[in-house]
Amino acid sequence: LNVIDWNDVGTAMIQDAIWAQTDKLKEKAYADQTTKFIKASIKGWAYARDNPEEAAKIGTAAMGALTYESGEQTTTTDHQGKNPPAVDEAALPDLPALIAAAERYASGQDAEDGALDLLFRVGSSPGGARPKALLLDKGIHYLAKLPNRNDPVDMVRVEAASLELARRTGLAVPDFRVAELDNSAALLVRRFDIPEQGWATGGRYHFMSLATLLGAEGYYDLGYQDIGDVLRQVSDDPKTDLETLFKMAVFNAVLGN
Repeated sequence: LNVIDWNDVGTAMIQDAIWAQTDKLKEKAYADQTTKFIKASIKGWAYARDNPEEAAKIGTAAMGALTYESGEQTTTTDHQGKNPPAVDEAALPDLPALIAAAERYASGQDAEDGALDLLFRVGSSPGGARPKALLLDKGIHYLAKLPNRNDPVDMVRVEAASLELARRTGLAVPDFRVAELDNSAALLVRRFDIPEQGWATGGRYHFMSLATLLGAEGYYDLGYQDIGDVLRQVSDDPKTDLETLFKMAVFNAVLGN
């Protein structure tokens, strides 16, 4: 990853850039996907422009490389008050309160302002079907996958066991561990959008979910063939990525995922 700081080259400006492969733009599928990406990006930028207070709550630690900040400095250092915390990631002691806030919110009950605000800041950017939170522990940035009140079994440990099985089959798996809490547990998975040296020196990776790339409207509308088709369009190493996709598909089939 090469990070270019415009301030270092004398051309600092307020801007963002989207890069595409010129030769692949001749392919209709790639050109269509690039157009969709640009339209979605503009829509997101326009929303952030028109709703600066909401955008600023996303903070500097959201998933991906985009950050939002307000010009005001926060003074509180805890998560109990109504003001947003000075950091944009949770800590291990915050997780029980976050789990409780997520459960109350999911069941339509009111949550305490401080807990709800923290939940929005650290839990809104990861997305996905299960509740998650961004967490910093001992200098390592994690994606914390939280239990769901409707889980029929202990899905935190089931997913941890699945990751360990995947690792033993030779699939690339991020570092992970189970954090034991008071009356539950959370699965901590090392964030894939941050280099090992941290974003202060290594920057952060832009990324897009497969659901976005595929334009999927629901969870079960598309399949592995559709994923393979989009990988051929956007991957800089489609052979390797398609082989990895096949291995993952076989593993998921055996696992019953």
